[in-house]
Amino acid sequence: MSQNQPIRNFFKPAQSNVRVAAPPEEPARQSPSTGLRTQSIPRDSKPQTVYTNSNASRSSEQRGLASSLSPSSSDPSESPPECAVLPAPSSNGVSVRVVKSSDDEESNSDESLPDLFPTSRPPPAKRVTPSTPSGPRFRRVKEPLTSPIPTRSKYSLESIVKDAENDKATLESSKRVKAMLDSQNNGNTSPFANDLNGNQAKFDGALLESVVANTENGGMEKVTRALQRTEATNVEKFWYFFGRQDQATEPPRTPFPTSTVPQNWKRELSKPAMRNQTFISGFAEDMVHFGQALPDEIFLWILDEACLEPSDVLRTSYLNTLKESKKQVERLLSPDLVDKMLRILGGTSVATTVTGKMKPSPKITGQYSRDWAHVRSAVLFFTGIADSLQRKTREHILCMLLRMSADHVVFKNVDLLDVLQQAIRRLCKYIPDDEWGISCQRICERLVECIDQPSLRLQVVDAIPSFHPRTHELRRRLAMCFFFDDIAYSIDHPHTTFELEKFMDRLREPAFEIGDKTDYQQLTALISLLDVAVDDARCAYLDLANSSAAERFDEDVENLVFTIKKVITRIGSPGPAFISRIEAKEAAELVSQRIADTLRSKPKLKKSVFDGSKKKEEDHSSAQAGMRNFVSLFKKGTEVGNGH
Repeated sequence: MSQNQPIRNFFKPAQSNVRVAAPPEEPARQSPSTGLRTQSIPRDSKPQTVYTNSNASRSSEQRGLASSLSPSSSDPSESPPECAVLPAPSSNGVSVRVVKSSDDEESNSDESLPDLFPTSRPPPAKRVTPSTPSGPRFRRVKEPLTSPIPTRSKYSLESIVKDAENDKATLESSKRVKAMLDSQNNGNTSPFANDLNGNQAKFDGALLESVVANTENGGMEKVTRALQRTEATNVEKFWYFFGRQDQATEPPRTPFPTSTVPQNWKRELSKPAMRNQTFISGFAEDMVHFGQALPDEIFLWILDEACLEPSDVLRTSYLNTLKESKKQVERLLSPDLVDKMLRILGGTSVATTVTGKMKPSPKITGQYSRDWAHVRSAVLFFTGIADSLQRKTREHILCMLLRMSADHVVFKNVDLLDVLQQAIRRLCKYIPDDEWGISCQRICERLVECIDQPSLRLQVVDAIPSFHPRTHELRRRLAMCFFFDDIAYSIDHPHTTFELEKFMDRLREPAFEIGDKTDYQQLTALISLLDVAVDDARCAYLDLANSSAAERFDEDVENLVFTIKKVITRIGSPGPAFISRIEAKEAAELVSQRIADTLRSKPKLKKSVFDGSKKKEEDHSSAQAGMRNFVSLFKKGTEVGNGH
């Protein structure tokens, strides 16, 4: 039991701390604002609670903690005034608490009492002890892990030097190749050279040797054999009607023949300015239309000047004036004059010769581009005068236009090809009926003699429009001559000479045999010529109304399809490296499918598993005829017997 104390002690000021003589087991924790701080005491003693003010500094806390470890002092002045001290509880378990100004206040409000169970507590302050290390126990910042393997930069000095050496070697190799190409072009400046000679093969070997390094024995030979097994070394060849632009020389312009101007044209044609205005305004065209013809010398001067005039308006006026001079066109415009016009336009001497051989050459790049306005105007002029030409001149112009269409640059120029086809159609239209067969024969003869390559032949045939009866006939005649390589097919109409057996025989010839040296581009052209030549496969003697004739015709069609499929089988299944073989196979498949679907007299019967119960109707016509014959003989016999 606690001893009784004097009543005077009740009125003494409260001490700031309550200290216990026993050492604590754990360091004391700083309590929050007006919090409760409890010190650990031995198990046989009761804990003592101390309320402190949270506004005390860290130094004062450390001093209070240090003083709690030292023996208690009776001096109350050493304790801070903010702390309220409660005496240690008695042994009987009854705690004696001293609350500041608890009995002297006039009000009984408990708002000033400390909160025994605070809801939010600040983190306890770290107690500094002699054993606490000066540095942090753990690193506050996580440092990245580093690999023990030494790092290597992406671009080292050695790799940069090596790349520079490789670039230099590549540049030198390209320079050598370019120099070889330039020397080859300088050695053969004509785009219409004959076939490639032995120098070309040596050039290819030197070119390959300059590119492929001989790292081992036979390295270049291995690469050469590998390239020969593919189409990498194939060079596509073309034929050109016009010369190279860098080698073209503008012909001299002829002065206007002033001395030949008649009196009725003096005022309009004497001075250049007035002369140009006369043609541009259309006055000269109208006067010629009404019968006031120009002299022949002026007619020829206008024809030459129209091929060189840079102004589109003046050039068109010149040609329109010539179109109105129909009698002069028929009398003066000869095949030689047509060749002269084409040479002024840029045509080569070989191309403008109607019997000149058309031999392809490697592709010309860069120097062949030109302004096609003059060529287009000349072709339109030929279109306008088609009805005024002589027979020889008309045939000659047709041959020249077809030769021009063999130029792949002209063929790919849509505007120029359109006017070219219009001119061909009108020239064929105005050939007299009694001369049509002879004209077709002469045109086919000249073209077959001067064109040997099937790809050029196919391009000429494709340039002929097929929507007009006459052009369609000329197109088919020429295709049959090219496919069979025989001029005899140009004499008569294809409907009178057509036989499917001849096409099957042609497909069995060596030209359609597949081997290591087969040119698949030319094979594709031959198959396309076959498609044009077959056309609808109708002929004059074929009567499809007869069932037996129709069956024989359908059987011939199936045999032709079977023969074409044999060629497809011989081509095989080429890989993606053989583009020309793939194109040849696709062309043959398309042609065979078209023939099988469109040429038969009636569609081929389709077999189905659901049509097993249906039987084909039997033909009893022969049996019925035999029965009728037997019955007639029997009747005759009975009549004779009855007569006897």
